[in-house]
Amino acid sequence: MALPLSYVGVLDDFALRYDDGAIRNTEDLNRHLILATLFSDPLLINDGYLLSHATIQDALMNPDSSPLKALVECGYIKILSRNDGDLGGLAKWMADVGISSAQDRLQDEYFRERYQPLLRAWTERLRSPAYNPFRGWPNIQMTEVFKAVSRDALSVLMSHDDEHGTELAEFRKRLSDTSARRTDWEDIGLALRQAGQLSEPTFLALMKTANEAYQYSWGCALARDLGSVRVLTRMPKHLARFEVSELTISDTPRKPIQVAIPDVAFAVKSVNGKWKRLADVVTTGSELNILKHDFLDSLRAYYGSEDGDSENVERCGKEYTVALSQHFGNPRGLNVVFDLTFVGASTLAGGMAAGPVGLIAGAALGVTGVAASHLGGPKLLWRLSAPSPKKWLIDRNLSAPPESVSAFLIKKTVASQYTEGVPAFRS
Repeated sequence: MALPLSYVGVLDDFALRYDDGAIRNTEDLNRHLILATLFSDPLLINDGYLLSHATIQDALMNPDSSPLKALVECGYIKILSRNDGDLGGLAKWMADVGISSAQDRLQDEYFRERYQPLLRAWTERLRSPAYNPFRGWPNIQMTEVFKAVSRDALSVLMSHDDEHGTELAEFRKRLSDTSARRTDWEDIGLALRQAGQLSEPTFLALMKTANEAYQYSWGCALARDLGSVRVLTRMPKHLARFEVSELTISDTPRKPIQVAIPDVAFAVKSVNGKWKRLADVVTTGSELNILKHDFLDSLRAYYGSEDGDSENVERCGKEYTVALSQHFGNPRGLNVVFDLTFVGASTLAGGMAAGPVGLIAGAALGVTGVAASHLGGPKLLWRLSAPSPKKWLIDRNLSAPPESVSAFLIKKTVASQYTEGVPAFRS
């Protein structure tokens, strides 16, 4: 069965502008890519990021500085393309349909003389039958999907912010007179803030709500086309109902398990610059790729069954760590205690809030391993369900930081409610 693709929403320029879990520089990018390669599923990026994100441009112009190019070429990173994979002609395509940022790019001398020629040359390389880097753009009007998703997200925000209800009501009133695109959210928010009708905290809450809705809109569209997809973005505050439970944890809480795995120091210091070797880890059928998934599967089996074998997890973790150490030439590892703990099960941060798109308490609970701090955050976040949630909640009602990045599977039945009947992108 094909692994789910994780849509990389943390490269979004809007998320960057409002400090909403976004990648800021090459160090951030490399950390995400290295840790995803070692511990997570394949990635899917929007072709527009290749034009709009300065860090992506730097990574492609200087491939020795980042694994991005190598991971695209080995097939681990897929590019969502709206113009049949013509990266060199993307800016013109976007400019021709009225996207102002692309029009600005075409006026930039560095882009025209240096970066666009590189994209043209790379397009020719990637179009060889030896590669398979592109996925088709969702054939759906994304603005309409966002409008529906963001409407529900705003309703949840308003239902839990009585203090700023008047400000939010005025914002919603003005938004109703527009197409309700994300840019409309921003324009109205900026205007109200400038006029003193919107406080700074409320403005930022609205912008982060818009970003959350935008990322999950992509999850809706991609779930329709791909079936199994994740969204790599800031942990949701309003839209956790989109996330499917990946397994049911056993009724008897499992003891935390200590496993020797590579830590961040290993990943960043030892892997840095060895991008071809990093790509080998996710090459289909390679020994390292098999060991990686054996380890992750053993963790799921341990927490998903009372009969799960802790010795099997320890063995798989050791085999994977030893193989990585030999592959990258550094024996460093770290004993990490894996413990699954509930993430804000009764809080807005956990998506358990009441409201039109809230969850019923106990229906689906977010959990994460305490090893997340060693793994860089999001890569071992799973959305699980529990047969006896009250018992678990008494002992383990712990919250993850609200800025945590998650990569949960999208629940297709919920996502389809926002895509059914929406017009096609291409008529």
